[in-house]
Amino acid sequence: MDDEFAKDLGDYSSLGELKAKLKGEIEKEKELALDRQLKDHVVDQLLEANPFEVPESLVEEQAKALVSDTKLKLAAQGWSSKSGRLRGEAPGGLQGDGSEAGQDFFDP
Repeated sequence: MDDEFAKDLGDYSSLGELKAKLKGEIEKEKELALDRQLKDHVVDQLLEANPFEVPESLVEEQAKALVSDTKLKLAAQGWSSKSGRLRGEAPGGLQGDGSEAGQDFFDP
């Protein structure tokens, strides 16, 4: 790797500039990851100290969102909404309303 390599990758005048930019990006990502970890830990501790029952309507809405998201992803992979199944899948398609997945989302 040399300065020409760095110039080919973008608006970098030298390999040192590219390295500095990459180092800054990596440090920023590490900070963001640590911040997310800390927030997740705080939320986990709060939930552990203050358990509560999740309303059924919230579970149902989450289940609907998960099913909808899954259908969108499947459509991108060849899902046939008319037949309710993937290309080559046996009749019957996907079964269930997703409520187990919706509840699992809220259970630790």
